[in-house]
Amino acid sequence: MTKTLLAALAVSSTLFVGCQPSTTAIDASVLTPATPVVEMKKSGGIVYINSDSLVSSYNHYKDLKSKFDVKAAKVQKQLENKTRSLERKVADFQNKIEKGLVTRATAAEMEQKLTVEQQSVLKYRDKVLAELQEEERVLFNNINNDVDVYLKKYNAEKNYDLILNTNGNANTVLISNPTFNVTAEVLEGLNADYAASKSAETPGAPKK
Repeated sequence: MTKTLLAALAVSSTLFVGCQPSTTAIDASVLTPATPVVEMKKSGGIVYINSDSLVSSYNHYKDLKSKFDVKAAKVQKQLENKTRSLERKVADFQNKIEKGLVTRATAAEMEQKLTVEQQSVLKYRDKVLAELQEEERVLFNNINNDVDVYLKKYNAEKNYDLILNTNGNANTVLISNPTFNVTAEVLEGLNADYAASKSAETPGAPKK
């Protein structure tokens, strides 16, 4: 349900405008360049990252997405239960009308109650879906902020002239030498920083 309803969410980021991780399997070759990074990268030059692969493999994203999926599944189940309950009541109402088991006055009263309940279910649906949309938007904003912050620190050391982005929505890089792909390097640093932050937030955790 949420994949269809939330697919249109926009992700705002300096680097990841319109980017959302692909649900397809990650190409291992993208994350593990076969050849050493060329010397040019140590002093200026142009490199690129695959943001789909980067975000999908980022442990902070995995943790947040796991929690989000649990909540989305719970909301879906609650919505389905409310919908089925209403459907049963409507079917019972129609059955009684067809068999002439209730008076017109009683039928009108039952119909009014069903209309109110239907409006309540629709209102609940709109509310919870709006909340899920907001939570997913905040989720990606947090991930994009992590990446933006880390890339500034990363490039302060690497001093590249330009870091390009490629993903399923915007292929800035069409053809390139794989040695210019720094996705794996950036991912390693992101996950290391996230692991350190989690350790620092855990009471009694050993300091690094």
